[in-house]
Amino acid sequence: MMFYYRFIIISLAVSLAWLCPSDIYGQSCTELPETFVSTTRASEIVKKTKFLYIDRITTERSSWIKSATFYSCDGKTGFFLLVTNKGNEYLFQEMPVNVWERFKQAKSYGEFYNQYIKSKYRLKIRQL
Repeated sequence: MMFYYRFIIISLAVSLAWLCPSDIYGQSCTELPETFVSTTRASEIVKKTKFLYIDRITTERSSWIKSATFYSCDGKTGFFLLVTNKGNEYLFQEMPVNVWERFKQAKSYGEFYNQYIKSKYRLKIRQL
């Protein structure tokens, strides 16, 4: 009897996932645009995308960085999302995973960000 209920619940979940539009569950990495209309829209799209690799850290020891997340389709480069204590979000594109790994190990997240990320990687915004 318990097996029957599990089967019904799993079947229902699979059916709902199949019927719901991709906006709810996210698109695949292959569907990501190369450029975005705005940083806000880019952040929304990246957060909804199904990436092969997602790594997130909280940064309690930082005075201004609340969290950081790295999203990658290929495990080599990806999107770096930094959230400040004031709620501002900064998104960077095509950042190598080795820079992310070094960021996670940095003694000062802010210093590392300023020296190795801030002016080196940019989000590609479409020119209207």
